[in-house]
Amino acid sequence: MLERGKDVAPPHKRKPYGLPVLLGLWFALFVNPVTASEPVTEGGESQADSEELPEHIPPPLDPEQKRESFDEFVSRKLSVLDRPRKSVAGRLQGFAEMIDTYFVDGRIENETNRSRVRLSFSQIFLEHDETLFDAAYSIRIHLPRIEDKLSFELKSDGDPELDLEPDIPAEAQETPLEAVTEKDEVQAGIRYVHKAKRWMNVSTRAGAKFGGGEVDPYIELRGRRSGFFDKWGIRFTETLFHRHSIGEGSNTRLDFERPFWKDYLFQISTQALWWNQGDYFDLGHQYSVFHKISPSRAISYHLGGTGISDEQSTRINNYYLSLRYRKMIHGNWIFGEIVPQIVYPAIDDFEPSHFLTFRLEMVLE
Repeated sequence: MLERGKDVAPPHKRKPYGLPVLLGLWFALFVNPVTASEPVTEGGESQADSEELPEHIPPPLDPEQKRESFDEFVSRKLSVLDRPRKSVAGRLQGFAEMIDTYFVDGRIENETNRSRVRLSFSQIFLEHDETLFDAAYSIRIHLPRIEDKLSFELKSDGDPELDLEPDIPAEAQETPLEAVTEKDEVQAGIRYVHKAKRWMNVSTRAGAKFGGGEVDPYIELRGRRSGFFDKWGIRFTETLFHRHSIGEGSNTRLDFERPFWKDYLFQISTQALWWNQGDYFDLGHQYSVFHKISPSRAISYHLGGTGISDEQSTRINNYYLSLRYRKMIHGNWIFGEIVPQIVYPAIDDFEPSHFLTFRLEMVLE
């Protein structure tokens, strides 16, 4: 209790904060400020304020329109994922192309339209101290005046792409020496590229094979389509051809590729080559691992098999194991290779046959 007779301090008066706050809130909620985008009339009112308000509220949007607007909103939000997806897909495609280019893969040979000269010399050591020598060449002259789409080609025989055989290593053939025992033919022709994109390539090739005093004309239509799923690159290639000596045929190939660790690429390849003459399929299936050791060295490991399928049965021709070590010897155009391989042919009851190949290759472009 307060005692009488003593001075008591008057109570402290609070500052009137409530009224300014309420006035500010009211102006913020109910007063439309004049902006630069709204023209002002002579009376100081904005044109938006001078216009009469609608007599009724417009009807709500149709439910279907609401659904479409929501889909567009979701699509716009998810579109931010397109850039990283395309980036990953581009790196995957680029690494696969780098491996194919370094090993001079058949696909690169078919899709590269610039001028190039390729010379290859191989010494093959067989069992029982037998040796064979192989020489091959491939020349492409680019003709730039026709929209960079036309080129002239001159090649020796023995290349799987040249003979329209499956794009599998020569060691996977039923007779591994087929590619080096018939070298008296030459193929000359022109190639026209209809479309050359990173994810699609379409070309036409026409020409003739010369050998043994005979001329064998041919025409070929080749298309390749690449895609991307999760961390896998997918490549589908279809080739339709007609040769005067054997008639029509087609070559279908499907590749799955996936990089792993830092400089490794895993590849699964399946293909089927159909010949109208005889009505049968040559089949091939292969697992490969490519390792880029350094900018000048690379190694690849292959495990696969080949077979044949006709109306009667499907049978295995052989299984094979191979290793391919490739090193850049001089500059970026002289390469050396060592290729040990083991083939298990069905004709020999799958008894192993061993081969060792030393190869010197020059690529000028």
